[in-house]
Amino acid sequence: MKIGIHSRIWGIKFRDIRKALDLIAEAGYQGVEFSQRWDSLGVQGPEELSELLKERNLALLSLTNGTLKERLAF
Repeated sequence: MKIGIHSRIWGIKFRDIRKALDLIAEAGYQGVEFSQRWDSLGVQGPEELSELLKERNLALLSLTNGTLKERLAF
């Protein structure tokens, strides 16, 4: 079982988060830990990210970049 993958392999900013999430889901992962700042993910906000993950049956495991306050606000 593949539980989660870290997004660092896509660099500091996603060019196409939808394609990346498709690849992650197709590889059999169940969740994603994002190392990029949320404003580098290519989404308008948490609602859009949540919808993109839900469409692919992926879970948000964590955000690891930005201050704790910024991550909690997102």
